Amino acid sequence: MYYDLAASIVRLPQNKSAIDLLTQHEFVWAEYGEELAQWATIASNTPGLEPVSARVSGGKTRYTYKGKSVVVPLEESRNDNLISVYTLSQLVREDAELRMCTDTTGNSEQAFLVLPPAQWMRLEDECGTEAVRFRFFALPPSLKAFFAQAFVAENLHMYDQD
Repeated sequence: MYYDLAASIVRLPQNKSAIDLLTQHEFVWAEYGEELAQWATIASNTPGLEPVSARVSGGKTRYTYKGKSVVVPLEESRNDNLISVYTLSQLVREDAELRMCTDTTGNSEQAFLVLPPAQWMRLEDECGTEAVRFRFFALPPSLKAFFAQAFVAENLHMYDQD
């Protein structure tokens, strides 16, 4: 289901925005603290994935997935939505990889597509690694690297208005 969506986005001509496809399908959006609810919807449609729970204790938020638990390093800033999504991505990375859709790089909220790692590899094999990278930014292994790399000019796409 989500693989076909990813392939449709990657196969768009590079001068066309994918925003219409993004607003019609399930993504994890870095907005308003809805990432766990969006993840739960995606997990319910993807074999092998489970919901992530959140618990706040002592002023810290902790996410738990399949018995593993991590503290979300929130800063009480505008970056908290992205930090939450990034933390989610690291927690579930053995089962699913979240990649940021580069067509949302310049927006106030960013969309992340969820696929099992094997499906991302298949998409790269079928469509080409560069074509996938043009549309989807693979999250680096550290939060600091994510903020340093995600919003660079090469990930910012400007399209003519149709």
